[in-house]
Formats: sequence, structure tokens, C-alpha cells
Amino acid sequence: FKDEAGSLKPLPKQHVDTGLGLERLVAIMQGFRDNYQTDLFSPIIGRIEEITGADFVNPEHRMPICVIADHIRALAFAIADGALPGNEGRGYVLRRILRRAARFSRKLGYHEPILHELVAPLTDKMGDVYPELISKNQHVVRAIKSEEERFAQTLDIGIELFQNLADKAVSNGDRTIWGEDAFKLYDTYGFPLDLTELMASEVGLVVDHKGFDKEMEKQRERARGAAQFDGAHELGAGEWVVMTEGPDSLFRGYDKTEQSATIRKYQSAADGRIRMILDETPFYAESGGQVGDTGKIEGDGWSLEVEDTKKDADSAVHIGKLSGKIGQSSEVFAKVDIDRRDAIRRNHTATHLLHFALRKVIGEHVHQGGSMVAPDRMRFDYTHFEAPTQVQLRKIERIVNEIAMADIPVCSSQVSYRDALDAGAIALFGEKYGEKVRMISIGPISRELCGGTHLSRTGEMGAFLIRSESSVGSGLRRIEAVTGTAVVDWINEVRDDLDELGIILKAGQSGDLIDKARSMVAEGKRLEAIIDELEREKTGDTADSLILKTVECPTGRFIAEKVNIAGRDLLAQLVDDMKQRLGTGVVFLLAELDGKAAILAGVTPDLVQRGISAGEIIRGAAGIMGGSGGGRPDFAQGGGRDMSLAGEALDWVRQSLKREFNAE
Repeated sequence: FKDEAGSLKPLPKQHVDTGLGLERLVAIMQGFRDNYQTDLFSPIIGRIEEITGADFVNPEHRMPICVIADHIRALAFAIADGALPGNEGRGYVLRRILRRAARFSRKLGYHEPILHELVAPLTDKMGDVYPELISKNQHVVRAIKSEEERFAQTLDIGIELFQNLADKAVSNGDRTIWGEDAFKLYDTYGFPLDLTELMASEVGLVVDHKGFDKEMEKQRERARGAAQFDGAHELGAGEWVVMTEGPDSLFRGYDKTEQSATIRKYQSAADGRIRMILDETPFYAESGGQVGDTGKIEGDGWSLEVEDTKKDADSAVHIGKLSGKIGQSSEVFAKVDIDRRDAIRRNHTATHLLHFALRKVIGEHVHQGGSMVAPDRMRFDYTHFEAPTQVQLRKIERIVNEIAMADIPVCSSQVSYRDALDAGAIALFGEKYGEKVRMISIGPISRELCGGTHLSRTGEMGAFLIRSESSVGSGLRRIEAVTGTAVVDWINEVRDDLDELGIILKAGQSGDLIDKARSMVAEGKRLEAIIDELEREKTGDTADSLILKTVECPTGRFIAEKVNIAGRDLLAQLVDDMKQRLGTGVVFLLAELDGKAAILAGVTPDLVQRGISAGEIIRGAAGIMGGSGGGRPDFAQGGGRDMSLAGEALDWVRQSLKREFNAE
């Protein structure tokens, strides 16, 4: 080791680091060659075998089972600690782990969510030494299951796309998954790059890293371009006219909404608007999700109607239309639109209360993922893996309104970052803070680091109403809400809509309207049942005629026909029916739905064993009609954009199957 003087000295105690951790020690003590055979893993592995039918002794099954068993432990412990799968930071690490494990379950031939089923044996084994697995068991299970189900929607399609790319790479001889294709797997199908690399290495291919990075940078450039501030850098903007020198944009808006100020500089643009920077300002510049203030700046013989206030580096840029002409005097009077500012303050304080209520009702794992605070509404994004129930939303809404009615003081204070965290303040993930921070405290209820404008007391908020709740991405949800008089406005809008609906449906009061709607839904279901029955009868008649069109070949039989069927579900039922009637054979059906071709194929199990694939049949036929598709060897479906090529697609299927079944 190096001492304080920088000289190398022998260690006082000299040992060898063998890497003999607890699990390896357990393996030795229990007489096994690796960790996965110990009783730390055996309950999990046993459950995997039970669910999938796999066998740990089978060399082909061993690695997938080990990966799944290892990954479920990492996922469960991390989620119990408060992390969640997501798109950034530690959340993306978890997402990559889960998706890698989900893909390995496919290697075992299992296509349903499995990881959440393994939380129980893990908890039984480790819950006594890690009690969070017990106390947060349902949360862990729901989080993993939700993420599994979400990825399952694209996993099989992505695997099929990868296989096509791999086949192409082998046939071309370049043995490379090119960056553009790897990025498509990442961006469209949710395949992390390391998962694509793993799959490529298994079949002796490499991934084009440079190409992938190039595509990623293109996406980042698009995002940066969309988010770029257009105020001070707008095309056609003239040169800045400097009127005075010195520091600028000192914000005074926490304490006042109007004040005297001095122009530092201004700029004219081609659209006739003016951008102005002052030494001090009561105008809040858009940041932290809060929109910029509007109002008026008045000078000697002129006025600027401020339409927005934005940040450009550390400066607050006031943007608006000029009346009159700016003269030699740099002295001005700046006045914020107080009514609009008050509405913004109501909504901003409401976001803090909503954050508190969400964490209380849904769980402490909830964190703010973004927000938009405007005068007429607020939007709050939060981390959670599933939609809250209607009961939970009503409870959240009630908590916020109860705090508003309690008229609790809202206080701000400048404290050190460490003191704020010690006081329990919530800091936004990914935000950068200095040594001193502004902490907003709402009684003992809420403490958050925030630079925005807020109410003095919660009672000033009036009412709070959630207008909508939705998903905006994997693991991220959004609530849109209103406060104050906007609640009354929204209620009146709903009343007007109900009145108009009552007139249309010839119903009176709201109770009559509900009864009328229920009656109409019941009648609709009755008519749908009649239509379904007629369609089934029609499908049966179609099946009777199709069986007569069976093509018999020396080594197999098939049906490849165009049919007149009203929907994909009925088409799928017909394919299954024809497979059963054939006993052994291939069924390919084509129907026109909404002006496009719907195609489905089915292959009986004995022919699947011979290597005939419904997915390959569908891909070939769909390609002829300018479409796409795929699926399992026994059943696949797809579509084609050009119905005029339906006959050509049918001919291709028939000729392909005749060749397969040795017919001339």
C-alpha cells in the first residue's frame, strides 16, 4: 500500500482474496460444484421446472434456468428497496435484467410471464433475513408482472425480427446485425442493446455498435431540436441592443408582482416581437414545469405586452409585442398578470399535495417524473407500474381537498441541501442542486425542493379535481387536474354535455340518462349476439364448402382459399376448425377486411415436426401483397396492403405447398 508520503509498503496482514463469498462457501459446505445447486437457489429452480416443464439436468435448459433464478433475485431485492423498472438510470438497469430473463424463458419454450411467480419461493427462503420481501411482497409481484406483460407484447415479434435479421446476416456472409436494425429492436420492440448482443453471440454474429450509436445520436438530436428554446435563438432575430451593463435577471417574484427595473438589453425579431432582459424582474421564467409569467413592461412612451417569459442560460427573457418605440431611457416598470400568476400558484401547490397523496395511497415508491403547471390546468407524471383504481383516485382527490380545506400554511426557506434532505424533503431525480436550496414546506405534510411560485396557505387553492389519469410510457403515468374556479368550469362543461346527451337520447334527469344508456348497451349486446350467431352459421357453411376444396398431394394435403369472413377472430376459428377436419394438413385462408388483406395459416402438429412453418407461409404471402406477418410454426397471421395481389399470393402458397408435398 501507499503511505501518506507516497511510498510503497508491505501490508501488515497479508492474505489472498479467493473470491470465496457466502454462496460459494455454501456450495462447498453442501458438496456441490456451483451455487445454483445449493438450497439458496433450489426452491426457485424447482418452481421454474414446475412451471415450464424444463429439467435442470438437461444441458440445454441449465443456463436459461440459472439466468432466470439469478435475475429474479436481483429484481425482487431492488424493487423491495424502492427501485422500479424504467427508462433511465437504475430503472433501466432493472428493465434490462427483467427483459433478459424474459427472453431466456422463451429458450425454455415458455411464452407466458414467469418471473412474478418466482417471488414466492424467493420470499420463503430469504424473507426472514430480508423482511422487505415480506412487507412489500404484493408490490414486488405486481411491479414485475406488469413489466413482464408489457414486454411480452413485443418480445415474440422482436425475436422473430431478430431471427430474420440473423438469417439475412448469415446468407449475406457479413455475419453482422447492423446498427439501424439493432436500434429498431431497441426503439420499437424494447430490446436493450446488450440483449441483442447476447442473442447475436449465440448464433455467431456481431452487432454494429457504431451504427447503433449513430442512430441513438440521431434520436437525441431530434429530441434536442424539439426541446430547444426558440426565444433568444429564433431564426430572423436581430442583434442584441445593449442599454446597460451589469448582472441581469435577479428574480424578485417570490415577494412582489410589480417593480421598477432597468433594461440590460433587447432584441427585435422578424415576427415583430421583442425579447428583453432586465436587471431585476418579478416575472417567473419557465422552468421546473411551471410556465412563464405574462404581463406588461412599460417604458418612456412605449409598452411591451409580455406573452411569455423563458430562460436562456441564466437570463430571463421577456417575449412580447411592442407598442411605441424604445428610446434612450432604460428605466421601466414591470408588472405581472396577477390573476394568471395566482392561478399558476394554485396549480403548483396542488402538484405538491398530489405528490403527497399519491405516495400515501399508492406507495412510497411513487416519485415525480415530470410536471406542467399552467394557469388553467396542471399535469403530473409519476412513477408507477399499473393504473390506480377508481377508488384510489377518489381517495387521492379527497386527501388533496381535505388539506386545502384545512388551510395549512405554505412556507419557503433557503437551507443547505443536506439539511433539506435530513428534514425529509423530496428532491427530484435527475435534478442538479447547489449547496443552498429552496424548500417548500406545507405544514408537517410535505417538503419538496422547488424554485416555483406557491400559495401562502392551502385554503387559497379552493377545490381540486382530477380530470384524467393515463399511461404515458412504461412505468410512467400521468394525472391531469384543475383547481379553483377551473373546477367549477369543468363541472359546468360536464353538465352541459349531460344535458345535450339527455336530449339526444330523449332522457330526462341524470338517473333516467343512466337507465337509458344501460338499456341501449343491453340492446346492443343482444344484437351483437344475434350477429355472432349468424356469422358462426355462415362460418360453418364456409367450412363445409372449404373441405371440398382440399388439395390432396402424395405426402400431404392443404387448403388455400379466399373466404368471405367478417373478422379476424372468426377467421382464426375457421382455421382451427379446418385443421381439425383435415386431421393432418395445412390451412391458409385470406379475407378482405377494411380494404386490406387479412391472412391466417395453420399447420397440424405432425407437419410442424416435419419442418413446415405457418410463420414462413404467412411471411411469404404477406410480402407479395406489400404487408407483413408472422407467428408460431403451428399458427400465424398477417396482412397485406394490396388486395389486387391476393390471387398471386394464393398461387404462391399453393405452389409452395405442392412442392413441399411432392406434387407436380
